[in-house]
Formats: sequence, structure tokens, C-alpha cells
Amino acid sequence: MSRRQIALFTADWNYELVGETLQGVSRYVGDHPDVSVRVFDCFGIDSQSIHDPCVYEIFRQAVLDQYDGVIVQTHQIVMKEILRGLEQRIREKGVPAISIGTALGELPQILTDDRTAFREIARHLILGHGVRRPWFLKGAEQYDGSGEAVLRREGFEEECGRLGLARESIRYLEGSWKAFSGEQAAKQILALPPEKRPDALVCANDDMALGAMLVLRDGGISVPGEILVTGYDGIFSSSLCTPRLATVDRNFNELGYRAMELILRMAEGEEAPPVTLSPVRPGLVGSCGCRGDEERHIARIKDRFFLQTAFLHRFYLRQDKMTADLFAANSLRDVMSAVERYSDIFGVDGLRIYLDEKYYEGMISAAQGEAADLPVEHYSGRFVLTADSQAGSSGVHQEEVVPVGETQRKDAESPMTVYYPLRYGKIMVGILMLKGASEAAEMNLHESIINLIVLTMETVRQRKITNRLNQQMSRLYVTDQLTGLYNRFGLARVGEPLFRQLAEEGRPVCFLFLDIDDMKNINDRYGHDNGDAALRGAADLMRRISEPGGFLMRYGGDEFVAFGPTGSLHTERLPAEEKRFNEQAGLPFRLNLSVGEYVRTPGADMTLEECLNLADKEMYRTKKQKKQGATE
Repeated sequence: MSRRQIALFTADWNYELVGETLQGVSRYVGDHPDVSVRVFDCFGIDSQSIHDPCVYEIFRQAVLDQYDGVIVQTHQIVMKEILRGLEQRIREKGVPAISIGTALGELPQILTDDRTAFREIARHLILGHGVRRPWFLKGAEQYDGSGEAVLRREGFEEECGRLGLARESIRYLEGSWKAFSGEQAAKQILALPPEKRPDALVCANDDMALGAMLVLRDGGISVPGEILVTGYDGIFSSSLCTPRLATVDRNFNELGYRAMELILRMAEGEEAPPVTLSPVRPGLVGSCGCRGDEERHIARIKDRFFLQTAFLHRFYLRQDKMTADLFAANSLRDVMSAVERYSDIFGVDGLRIYLDEKYYEGMISAAQGEAADLPVEHYSGRFVLTADSQAGSSGVHQEEVVPVGETQRKDAESPMTVYYPLRYGKIMVGILMLKGASEAAEMNLHESIINLIVLTMETVRQRKITNRLNQQMSRLYVTDQLTGLYNRFGLARVGEPLFRQLAEEGRPVCFLFLDIDDMKNINDRYGHDNGDAALRGAADLMRRISEPGGFLMRYGGDEFVAFGPTGSLHTERLPAEEKRFNEQAGLPFRLNLSVGEYVRTPGADMTLEECLNLADKEMYRTKKQKKQGATE
């Protein structure tokens, strides 16, 4: 059976609102097995990252050609350039689409009736409680345009005016949707004498209202005895304080369900109205001074608290084990294996990890010792499937390269999948796919686990690079840069231990001391570049007459040393190798070496330096004989 495919874009700077929406979407999918939803979600939308496009990079991974409809939860996506980009892509593809919360171009909207809800709040406070000096803490209107924040303020002030409360009686404060704004508003109230304080603080959302209530309580002001406080959204935290926050539940669960109904009708060709309103659930009791059904309220809180406590107990047990395994990881495969083992920590049926192909290649290069910085722009459009919790031992270890669109086709038969970015700094290094809405996300725990996975990958990558660089530095310390042979430090670190080992094993050791003939004339007549070529050539000749397991070094200047077990150094090959080298090298001179040889017999009480000195004397004897032969 072919499923209808719906894409949903959101950002969980307030996950409770996202989570409620996804619960409604999931409920719809459960009722309609012919529909699948792909959710593209991102983290960390706050004042520090609000203008950072990389936060929304996950949105670019959605291939709109594959979808029958698109839902954009616009009130969660605060960067207007991103929304405009989404709108343009939707328009170019001609795919049916709706927005949740705020306007997105000409797209049909489904939203809660914020204006009417705040009219009701104003009516309740003025007629029910006689409020005459309210303060209104606004939402982030500087980012909201003419959306939710403005509608809430306008609804409140319109009803105040209709009921005869002059606009001058209302004091407006700038807000950010965050609890910090509520805290700052409460501090302004505390700084005033009692007779100048407002009789009500109306907040554009619950987070700001809860921040204000906390500071007012600590400052000794009674809520609702001295000041009334109201919020808006109906988040779970609003029911936990004492008194509970007077709020309006926007019922995002129902909003998500209705959004799915609407987009599927549009996918069938039905025209949608410009605006569809989803009902809210008023709950103005507690901090506004009204009493509610406390027994039922407490029972609901206790039940939810019990379920969350049980989940948290399982979560932290799994987190401890997962963290220990991740910290012990020495390779990318170790990291992915740990993620697969503990995938149930998210509270879903399965997960996959797709790493950006270039980042994956960088991980492999790091494991092979090639140090490379992360590129600033590297989104390759291709991903490597590196973890699949449902693959078992059947082959995800043989990583599969997947074009960006295939990541969604592979998951097309799952009723609901959620894609999160794996971000390191400003770079999206991959995608985490969860099958279903994460239970851990309901308590904002999912982001910490995802960040832990990314940091572990980067730690492994950086550790591999550091280890390799340390090895390279160590080699450079003991190696002659020009010839690649050991130097004097290498003699102490490598040569002397080998000499002692051969002595302890009672094996005869052959020592060679070599010198380039007429080296001064080569430098003077042909230049130092050719002199360097002669030194490299001598090192090459030494390698040709030596077997593995011995020690080769540039002793200094144009002098070289080699030693190893008897039979591992073949001076008899040297004339032929010199001839071959001179025929192939194309140098303006002939390269010849003078060699002195000494064999240390087992049991001989001689130091390494003494053996080298004897080989050196033999070399000078050889060089002297060559000169005498040349003059005769």
C-alpha cells in the first residue's frame, strides 16, 4: 500500500509545544495507516543563535519532490530568512502546504485564535477581578512581525478599550518569550512602592509568566493576593507551581491532528480556507484568584509525575552505561556500536545515523593518521549510513552511501520519523533519525544525548589526529629530514636498544660505516642541490643492500652507519647497485661509497660506540686504498 508522505518543519526551542503538536500528528497517523510523516527538527534557537542559518541546515535535507504535502510550524522558526527560503522552495515545487501559528506568504494557516483568547483574558481580569492597572509583557515582536505576539497584544488592548480601560492605564514591557523576560518584569515591580505596582501582570506566554511568579514569590509579593499573573500556552510546568498559573491551553495536540486533516484534504485537491482556527481550552484558575477542581488537578499531576519518574529512572541508568561506552570508544565504529546498543534511551523503536560523506571520509582519514580540519562549507548532499539499531549484525558495519533523498525513501514506510541535525559548532556533520516522537524529548533530554554522540565522534577524530601527529613528531625527532634515515637521537632511542637486544640473544652483529667519495668536490663543482641528491642517493643505496630489521642512520655530514644481524647487510651487492643507480639517476657525477665493515662476535665485551669506531677505521682504510689506487 502506497502511503501519503507529509513533511513537517519545526524547531524545538520550546519542545513542549513541539511535542504536543507531534503527539497530535502521531495520533492522526495512528488513525490513518495510509499516511507517513517526516519531521525535520532542530535545536538551540535562542538569543545567541537566532541569526545563525546553520541551525536550520536540517531543513535543506528535505527533498520536497517526495512529499504530498508540507506543514511548517512557523511560530517555532524565528529566523525569517529561513521561512522565506522554505516558502520559495514550496512554491517552486508546487506542493500543497500550510503553516501553523503565523503567516507564511499566501499559505493557508491553521492556528489558535490568539486575539480572541487574549480578549477573554482581559475580560476575565477586568470584569471578574476588577483589574485597573495591568502590565502587559509582550512576546518577541521584533522577530514575530505581525504574528502571534502582535495578535495577543492587540486582542488584550482591544478588549480593555471596549470595557473602558484607557490605553494609558496599561504599561507594556518588551519580552523575548523566555523566562528571563518575566524575571526582569518582576524585578521592576519589586522596585516600585506598593501603591505604584500593577494589579495584574499579563504575560504573552507561560514561560515568561512562570519566571515572573518565581521572582515575585522570592521578593515577598503574594500571587494572587497582591498581584494577579496570567500566561498563555498551557504548558505542563504551569500546573506545577503554587498557585498554579492561570493560563489558556492552546491544545497543540488537537492543533497537530487538525493540521494533518487539512493538509491531506489539500493533497486530494481540496482548496483550504486562508485561516483555520483550532479550539483552545481556557484554564484561568490559580494565579488569577479563581479556584478550580484541585483534587482532579492534583491527580493528573501525580499521574504524569509518576510516568515521568519511571522514564527518568530508566533513562539515567541507560545514560550512565552509554556514557561509559562512548568515553571508551577508540573508533567511529565503537561510537556507532554504542549508539546502536543504547538506542532505546530515546524512547523510540529505532534509530539511524547518517554522517555527511565528507565528514565520514575525514573520520576515516583521521583514523589513518591524516590530520585535517573540518571544512566550513562541506555539505556534500551524500550521507553514509553508519548506525542502524534495527540492523543487528546484518551489515550496517559495511557503511552504505546514501544520496540525501534516499535517506527519506529508506524510511518511507515508517509511520513517523523525526530527523535531527548532528551539529559540531557551525557544521552539520550528519543526521540522526528516530522512528517516532522521542519520549526523552518530552523532558528536553534528547538534545543532551545527541550532543554527547557528536562530541564523542569529534573527540575520537581529534584523538586520532593528535596521536598521529605525535607519532609524526616522534619520527621527525629521531629521523634525518633529508634522507629519511635515523639521526643521532634515533641512535639513542632505536639503535642502542637493538644493539643490546642482539647482544643478549648472543648473535653476531655486522657494522658498516659508509662515506661518500669526493663529497666536497660534488658540492663545490655541482652545487649543494646536487650534494643533497648525493646524500639521498647514498641513503637509497643503503636501503638496497639492507634487509628489514636492521638500523640505518645518517651519522653526520656524508657519513652513514648501518648495523644488524650477520647476513642482513650485503656489501657484495654495493658495486652493482652503485652502477644501476648512476645509470638511472641522471646526475652530473658518479656516486660511489667507501665502506668499512666490522663484525662483533657473541660474548665480546664491546660497546656500540667501540664497534662503530672499528667500522669507521675500516672505512678510512678502504678510502685510503682507493686514493692510492687512483694515483698509481
